[in-house]
Amino acid sequence: MARPPELIVFFNGQIVRADAIRAVERICNRKDGYFTTRIWLAGVDFGMDFECADEEELDDVFAAVSEEIQTALGVRSIFAREEGPEAESPKKESEDE
Repeated sequence: MARPPELIVFFNGQIVRADAIRAVERICNRKDGYFTTRIWLAGVDFGMDFECADEEELDDVFAAVSEEIQTALGVRSIFAREEGPEAESPKKESEDE
């Protein structure tokens, strides 16, 4: 039996099916003072916006939205920072040893 699609409930109450998400866009128009994180959905010609007051809030919202989507899809960003001892790159052994 097929598993039902994952639903994502965002911090502002908007709900979307994870399999409907096609892209996440960070829109920063300083000239007009327009800042938003937009989720583009399959089958529609518009996106779901999370409008922000400024660029700092935009960074926070974009990170939160991206994290929610990645978690729901079971993926991890290639840009995610590793933390902890396992994140350290292995030390090269010298040829003398």
